[in-house]
Amino acid sequence: MGLLSIIENPILFITIIISLLVALSIHEFAHSWTANFLGDDTSKRMGRLTLNPAKHLDVYGSLSILLLGIGWGKPVQINPNNFNNPRMGNALTAIAGPVSNLLLALLLSSFYNFVPDGYFKFLLFYMILYNIFLLVFNLIPISPLDGQKFFALFFPILDNNKYVESGPIILIMLIVISSFTTFSVFSYLYSITILFLQFIHVFPTISFEFYRTMDLTMLNKFIW
Repeated sequence: MGLLSIIENPILFITIIISLLVALSIHEFAHSWTANFLGDDTSKRMGRLTLNPAKHLDVYGSLSILLLGIGWGKPVQINPNNFNNPRMGNALTAIAGPVSNLLLALLLSSFYNFVPDGYFKFLLFYMILYNIFLLVFNLIPISPLDGQKFFALFFPILDNNKYVESGPIILIMLIVISSFTTFSVFSYLYSITILFLQFIHVFPTISFEFYRTMDLTMLNKFIW
């Protein structure tokens, strides 16, 4: 179910858009910053060393978010040959994105429970939620996700050309199956996300069933 399905609720729609833009921007910026720090300024020369969301949005990825509820940002281009250790540099640049989402989620959660009920707390929850979900989603070891590049450092089989080339097809199939059938791999990803939220003490009693109905209940609690 894409974001267009909740457009009749403008507060929730705008809140999720803001949360996604923040999560995607910090994620892609981290890739670019790390690559530049390790000696590859390719992304910097392409204007990606910025927190400006407009520089990181991908047309098809954005449409997928609106229509299917899952999507992607514009990939940060790097040249591993500019790293002193190409294999290590590629892995560190890849993991920098998910790590940035984790750090931001931990930072926001550190004062979440001290914020009084209201829209800011509602927004804060979604910003934490989508940063954690982006972390979890990107750790899937399927190309072109960050997990494939990072875990290939420890499991070279993940660098197999046929596996890497088939990655986008596998990912698209998972998105389509999850969107149009009763089986959804993303339900499991959301469950893992909820476990993270429990771990960092944001709604420690939260459950996946609560997540499925929280849009309405949280909106009533925090807005009205």
